[in-house]
Amino acid sequence: MKIFKEFEGKTAFVTGAASGMGQAAAICFGGLGCRVAVAARNPKALETVQAIRENGGEAIFVECDVVRLCKLIVNIFKGDGL
Repeated sequence: MKIFKEFEGKTAFVTGAASGMGQAAAICFGGLGCRVAVAARNPKALETVQAIRENGGEAIFVECDVVRLCKLIVNIFKGDGL
């Protein structure tokens, strides 16, 4: 029985999920019943996906560099375009 039913069926997008706090957060969300998009620059994050799946959760790996994404968004809003 899950304690936090409000997380079941939700989707969590966790950045930096290859290691450290990001990895811990992704695994925690998976354990709470969330579908987890494990985002990281490092394919080592596939180990996080595997850990979530081994515990009965749903997870996918999304290769993502959040810093580059944020810079792109800032440039668009400044009018510099892509």
